[in-house]
Amino acid sequence: QRYSELKSHYVVDPHQTEDMSLTVNNPLSQEEKSPWAQFFQDNELRKVIMQDIKRTYPGELMFEQIEIRDIMLNILFIYAREQPDISYKQGMHELLAPIVYVFYN
Repeated sequence: QRYSELKSHYVVDPHQTEDMSLTVNNPLSQEEKSPWAQFFQDNELRKVIMQDIKRTYPGELMFEQIEIRDIMLNILFIYAREQPDISYKQGMHELLAPIVYVFYN
């Protein structure tokens, strides 16, 4: 349940946000409160994380599954957002992989 709450809080699609004016809620907005500003920052972070996840145990078929990669991506992304002082560091996917392996086997 906690994972679901964190995921819904941090994994946000600005296309779904309708409660703001167009001066704030548009991709070209320079406003700090714009959901798009955070969306673009989050996308960059997710790209870095996914780049590492794709290299997780290349011989293990389990880690080539999209579902497993998405789970790992969401866990590491949420951790990075929850712990901004630490964020994501290269190699964290290698620490998460054995845990995911145990839970899904």
